[in-house]
Amino acid sequence: MARAIPQPAFDLLKGLYDHSHGRVDQIICARRLARRLGMSQEMARRALDYLVPAGWVLDTGDKVMLPHILITVAGIRTIENLLSGCPPQLADDIRQQAAPTEASPDERPCALLVEDEFLVRIVVADALRELGFTVEDVPSAAGALDRLQLAQSRIAVAVIDIGLPDLNGAMLVRQIRAGQPELPIVVASGRSPALMRRQIDADAQLRFLQKPYGANEMRLVLDSLGLKTASLPAGDAH
Repeated sequence: MARAIPQPAFDLLKGLYDHSHGRVDQIICARRLARRLGMSQEMARRALDYLVPAGWVLDTGDKVMLPHILITVAGIRTIENLLSGCPPQLADDIRQQAAPTEASPDERPCALLVEDEFLVRIVVADALRELGFTVEDVPSAAGALDRLQLAQSRIAVAVIDIGLPDLNGAMLVRQIRAGQPELPIVVASGRSPALMRRQIDADAQLRFLQKPYGANEMRLVLDSLGLKTASLPAGDAH
């Protein structure tokens, strides 16, 4: 039988869930959240010491957030240990969030997201899902090449950050092109596209996306590559 989550950990998790409205891109101040819940800082830290290793909460220093797997990927079986200690309403809310979307993931195009900044990766992955894609996300060029080798036929587009830790994004594009000359690729960077201008001009399936960008900018770039994207909700257009 699944072990119930300790009460302080459950209280903190429920508070995080309530204050973030179940969204994984909402970063909450842990100290402020503890104060709102009437919880001492020591108790909050003990609760986080349980939640973080278990994977239910991400701790980014003095900030906390829900991990992406809890809301959109895990599925009911993976979160049963958590739900065993939840009141029915919270359990139902989490199950509803984790339920599959109308289209089966196998029916949607897959985007390979290559981004080493964890929080950026979460936000961009969410934007791609809103645009109708499933997402395979990796933090490095090596991970991208491995994923492409394993799931080459499923990847419809690659979204690549220039500043990767193990290989420059432009070099990664060249390596991908050696094996997949027609794969649509979006390169994202906060720097000027001038350094890649010749590469971009010579490749009809390559686009540059200037950081920072929103879901609407991503949609326009993907549309220009001939990829069908879902309509964004009015509040998410920017």
